[in-house]
Amino acid sequence: MKMKEKKKLKITADCVCDLPFGMLEENEVEIIYFHLVTENGSFLDRDEISADNVFEHMDNGGLRAESVPPTVQEYVDFFRKNLRESERVLHITISSKLSDAYKNAKEATLRMGFAGERVDIVDSESVSTGMAFLILKAAEMCKAEEESGQIIRELNLIKKRVSTTYISQNALYLYLNDKVKLATVKLVEMFQLHPVFKVSDGKIKLKFVLAGSYQNAVKTYIRWQLKKMNKINNKMAFLTHSGCNVKTLSEAKKEVEDSGSFKDVIVSKASACISSNCGPGTVGIIYLKKK
Repeated sequence: MKMKEKKKLKITADCVCDLPFGMLEENEVEIIYFHLVTENGSFLDRDEISADNVFEHMDNGGLRAESVPPTVQEYVDFFRKNLRESERVLHITISSKLSDAYKNAKEATLRMGFAGERVDIVDSESVSTGMAFLILKAAEMCKAEEESGQIIRELNLIKKRVSTTYISQNALYLYLNDKVKLATVKLVEMFQLHPVFKVSDGKIKLKFVLAGSYQNAVKTYIRWQLKKMNKINNKMAFLTHSGCNVKTLSEAKKEVEDSGSFKDVIVSKASACISSNCGPGTVGIIYLKKK
């Protein structure tokens, strides 16, 4: 019986990249799952639990919805599995400044001995579909049989061009995850403010706040984000959300499409772990800036 020939390189990623499953399959990218931990137990993100489940849990009196990265041993098992099918593995993680995923993945390669030398870890310095641009580029170069080192050099350039921002309805979930103080939550609620965040240098930072109805704030946020169209790569954008109502999402998508900035707008739903940190109704537009 003829043995199946190994691939030269396999691209893998953390599940919190929020790429639709169809795109992962099309690009032959395998993901490792994070855990969403509640009072009722630990669940595999995207496989056993969704953002909607998290919000339902919290709305019904839940006190905990914590995102936890894969353990070192889980990364070891994941990498060993993929090395049985490929000569090398290139794994892309969420920003090391937002999670221990990168640290755990690196530790896993050390525990694997010589096998670990065939696994490369790339810190995306991003989150959610901000990671997607690196994953898709890596997959494209992998299909073209580019070497791992060349792919890594290209990813290190691309990640500096990723623009990741999002708007949240309020600051409640940020407070529940120890990101802001209770006084901030009360201030935001009192003045009906909606915080806008930006991923910068691998960290999530408050950019500004918008007042008024949330639907109008989402439109204003998108217009602000797309105002410098001459600096935007128009190939593709992700409109990523954590479970918006149909009206808000459709109006947001129309706003992006009407701008004429992008040839392709991909709507993606955020994973449970991402959503547990930003809250329901969050909307983000993610794209690449020009070189």
